[in-house]
Amino acid sequence: MTDNAASLAGLSLLLVEDNRDIADLTALSLGVLGAEVVCAYNGKQALSQADTRAFDALVIDLGLPDMDGRVVAKTLRGRDYGARLIGLSGFDLDLDEEDQRLFDAYLQKPCGAPDIAQALAASGEET
Repeated sequence: MTDNAASLAGLSLLLVEDNRDIADLTALSLGVLGAEVVCAYNGKQALSQADTRAFDALVIDLGLPDMDGRVVAKTLRGRDYGARLIGLSGFDLDLDEEDQRLFDAYLQKPCGAPDIAQALAASGEET
């Protein structure tokens, strides 16, 4: 856990999750690990936040109410937004090649801050 906590120190994260309670609790937990976390509760908010600020990484729920998390990722990739993108899904992940290119890592829900920290650390090693 120490290595993961160190890897989050100073990272700015945008957490995109429509369940506010889960988003807020996860943001708090990631903050304890050293990250600076901003929450967006839908895809529109996520794109707006990304337009106004450069984040080191975005953690994006695939099942957002207003647009699929893949659409958020495609939009950001199309803008050459340089952040790492981590996809979250509460469903079985059946990823095609395009999905695999969109995100630097995927996590199956339920997952917590340590899982996200590990995925961020691993995706940072690959880039």
